[in-house]
Formats: sequence, structure tokens, C-alpha cells
Amino acid sequence: MLGPNLKRAQYQANQKKIPTESIKFDGPFWIWDLEEHKKADYPNCCFNHFFGCPIKDGIARPLFPWQRQVIDALDSHNQIWIKKATGLGITELVLRYLGWLAITKPEFRNSTFCIVTGPNIMIAFDLISRLKGIFTNRIEHYPIVTIKEMAVVDNVRIQAFPSNHLDAMRAIKNVKFIFLDEADYFRKGEQNNARAVSERYIGKSDSKILMVSTPHLPGGLYERIEKESPSQYHKLELPYTLGIGNIYNDTDIERAKLTPDFQREYNLQYGYGVGNIFNQYTIESMIKKFKPSGRPFVPKSLGIDPALGGEANFAFVLTEIIDDQINILNSWSFDKYSTGEMIDFAVQLLTKYNPRAYIDDSFPNYIKDIKRRIGEHEEIHTRVQPVRFSHGGAMDLLYHMKALADEDYLSIDEAYNRKLIEQMRIARSDDAGKLDKSNHSLDLIDALMLSLTNYGEREDRR
Repeated sequence: MLGPNLKRAQYQANQKKIPTESIKFDGPFWIWDLEEHKKADYPNCCFNHFFGCPIKDGIARPLFPWQRQVIDALDSHNQIWIKKATGLGITELVLRYLGWLAITKPEFRNSTFCIVTGPNIMIAFDLISRLKGIFTNRIEHYPIVTIKEMAVVDNVRIQAFPSNHLDAMRAIKNVKFIFLDEADYFRKGEQNNARAVSERYIGKSDSKILMVSTPHLPGGLYERIEKESPSQYHKLELPYTLGIGNIYNDTDIERAKLTPDFQREYNLQYGYGVGNIFNQYTIESMIKKFKPSGRPFVPKSLGIDPALGGEANFAFVLTEIIDDQINILNSWSFDKYSTGEMIDFAVQLLTKYNPRAYIDDSFPNYIKDIKRRIGEHEEIHTRVQPVRFSHGGAMDLLYHMKALADEDYLSIDEAYNRKLIEQMRIARSDDAGKLDKSNHSLDLIDALMLSLTNYGEREDRR
């Protein structure tokens, strides 16, 4: 394998020996066998030596073993999904692969390669600039025409589109390659549109689709595709451990582990380091210190966040308080339900655990039906209490929940609250101080806030 075994000095020397009189290139992208590569005619041996290997920290780098996994996937599959750690050089690798296809594969002549980036148009400009930079050492033989977000390489048009302006991409003819870069970071509404616009070219022009991203939010585009079975996508995961000793050293990783987003940026976990309501270390502390009371008569509270249609789920969270500690016992979320089923479920929980129930007052009919089922008068709020969410009520509940978490009053049973913990990791407040639901409905967080209504600050409970 040609990789870290090839001495750095050799690569530095190689970069200086590229002759300007070289002819057009028509060789392989890279030769992975070390001995075979040494015997090949440098620099005509491969695309990356002909044009110059990737540069990192001022040093020319070879291609690494994990990058072979990407190239093998591109050579063998038409739809590829890659979840990767930050810093593995995958975007640079793909740009080089696109350039290689454009100048060596006749079947791609007069076609279009599309790159879909995040909504910032400057990202599109930057990728095209990076693509042009790959050909800098051979610009006299490969003059690249670039116009902002588009480059023309040997009669192949390579065009970058921001994820919030894909209408123009729908009308392009003969699209042969679509590269969605950091696709899990597209805005919520743009993710489905980007996938739909891309996949329509599978039947239209037999286009190859490549999605590459570091994971972002749970429930987003990447996790949905990851869970699809069967799936049209070949799936590849590239964690940080592949780059230790090559891209990363031990010091880099130890420093990265101290950051709240390490699990997401390096270890392929969704949601870590995204939220600003629950500190990541607070969440871990809540998990570690959980000890259920085991007592049936300990005061319990049930928060219910109803949902009637749309993308929102119907959510329930059950908590208890003992010895000044609030335990989050269990949580339930339903994406497919009938109102009758959700009334039945609430009554079951009220019967089994005997909690007080706190319900968003925006759903008066649901509250009336539960009261009727348990024999509580509509105007009496003994066991089932409506809670005001409108006119600042939800913001008050959010501040109350955050205060309880920050003051170390909360613990949580990880075994029964995995989805709730995911939402705690990504829960954010917006500039106005409200719970930000622009990318996720956060129904379980709402139900948790309602459940915590029953518990005041420590001095209030004495």
C-alpha cells in the first residue's frame, strides 16, 4: 500500500521535478500497490503525481489507505453515502477524482458534474477555486475556464450549487456525477429537496451520486438514509481512528477529546456539541448519577406534548422526585397515532404510576377527554393540569428546565430515554431565548419541560 510508508522527503522532491513539457495525461488516478507504483514512470504514473499530490501543512501527501475505500466505492457503485470524521481529506479527494474523470474518461465528455454545497454561495466558489488549483502545475496543457461557481475541464462542465438554490440544477441535461458535500448540514427543508433533485437523475441520465458528510442532527438526512433497509446507497463509515498516525497525531486527538463536539466531528455520532441548553458534561453527569427510587408512592409527574398532524410527534415524559433529586424515568414518542390511542396511553400511565399530568393547554379537547376518562371534573385541576405554552409560557418552562439542569438537580435513565437524550444534545435556544425548532421538532423536550412544571427550585421545595 502506498501511503505513510513512503518517506516525506521523497514527496517533497517529487513536487519539484514535474517537467513542464509533459504530454496530456491518460493514466490511473493512483497506483495503490507500493512496489508497482515505484516502478511506474514518474510523474506520468498517476493523476496525483502528474498534477501534484495534495498539500497539507506545506507538505505533499500521498493518498492514504482509507481514501482507497472511497475510490473503490466510486469505481464499484453508483449511489454512495459516506459518513466521515473531520479532516480526512475526502472533499479534496473527490475534487481530484472529478478532475481525473473529466480528462481521462471519454464517456464523460460534454457532460455535467454537479456539486451541491451548503447555502452559502461562497462555499460553492471556494470548491471551484480548489478544483482549478489542482491543475495549476499543468495549466499550460489543461487551461481551465472558471466563472464563479463553474469550471470547464476538457469539455466537462463542473458546476457548484448552494443547497438553497437548486431550481437551476433541475434543468441541466446529461448530468453524470452529483457530489453532495456536507449534506447533513443542509437546512432542514433543503435536505429532502437536494436528495430529490439528485435522485431524479438516476433514471434521467444514469448519474452517479456521492453524499459525503460529518454527521449533524439525529433524525436528519444522514441518519434517515443510514437506517434505510434495503437502501439504494452503498454506505461507508470513516471514523477518526483511520487517520491516527497519518492525518492526526496523538496530541491532536487528546485535545479534540476535550471538546464537546468530539463524538460528532471525529467519532460519527449525531448531535454531540450542537445544543446550548444542556451542557454535554451535564448530560453525562445526569446519566451516571441516575438511581431510581424503586418506591411506588414517590411523587411522580407526567408531561404530555400533544401533536395533531404535521411532522411533530406525540410525546410523554415521566419523572419522579426523591431526596431533592429529580429522576427522568421514561419517555415515549409516537409518529403514527390516533387521538384515541393517545388518550388510552395517557390513561394507562395515569393508572399505573399515579402521577400529576401537565399538558399543553393548546389542546383543550384532548385534556377534556382524559379528565372524563379518569373521572376528574373539567374545571378541577387535581391530577390533570393544562399548562400555558403561549404568550411566553413556553419560555418560562425552558428557563425553569435549564435552571434545574445547571444546578445539578436532574438525573436520567439512559436505557429508557435514548431519544430524549439525543434531543437534549441538540436542543438550542434562539436569539430571542426560545426553543429553536427550525431543524427538529423537539417534542420530547417540550414534554420534559411540562413534566418539570411540578418541581420548583430547591428552596421552594423545602
